Parts: sequence; C-alpha cells; structure tokens
Amino acid sequence: MVEPILKWAGGKRQLLSEITALFPTSYEAYHEPFVGGGAVFFDQDPDDGTINDLNTRLTTFYEIVRDQPDALITENKTHEHTEEYYYNARSEFNALLTQSTLTQDERVREASLLLYLNGSVEILRA
Repeated sequence: MVEPILKWAGGKRQLLSEITALFPTSYEAYHEPFVGGGAVFFDQDPDDGTINDLNTRLTTFYEIVRDQPDALITENKTHEHTEEYYYNARSEFNALLTQSTLTQDERVREASLLLYLNGSVEILRA
C-alpha cells in the first residue's frame, strides 16, 4: 500500500477497513470523487482510476506529484523550518490563490507550499 502524502481534515484513514468492506470484489475502474488526502485511493492502488476533488489547489497538487515529481522535490528543498518562514510561506500561498492563472513554475511552487504548510504545524508548537 502507498501511504497518503497529505494529512487532510475529514480524512478516511481510520475508516479504511469499514469503507473498503463495502467495495465490490471486482471492478473495472476506480473513481474517487473526494480524494482529500487520498487514504482510500492509495490503499486500493488501482490499475485504472481517477481522482477528483472540488478543491482545485488539491487537484493541482496531485497533478504536480504525477507529472513533475522532480520539480516538486527540488522546490521542497528550498523551504526553511522557522516560524517566520512558515508565516511568509502561508502569505505567499494565500497570494497565489488571488491570481486567476498560474504559470507552471507557480503551480509547482503552490503544490510545494501546500505540502510544506500541511506538515509544518510542529514549527508553531516549538
């Protein structure tokens, strides 16, 4: 099983056994309408399937993971782990939301910021 990359509010990780017990024993394609952190999708690891979500920043994140993983890894290496950087990164992430279109580099940066901010709560607890 592949582990989810993100922690997500309303995640289904703790409910996997109950959810998957309701699945048919076989199917041709898997379609996840609300992927969130992807717990069910990654648990199933389907050969053929799609993921969707109303949150376009989240779907952009998964597109970058799929299509440009090396660029995302490189971008992730630029992050600092300080409280000041965290707040600056959050401001930058929010500013990207106000733009009507993003360049490919900005999409990678946004995906990287989402991943960074998603896992940086510990910085604020220190």
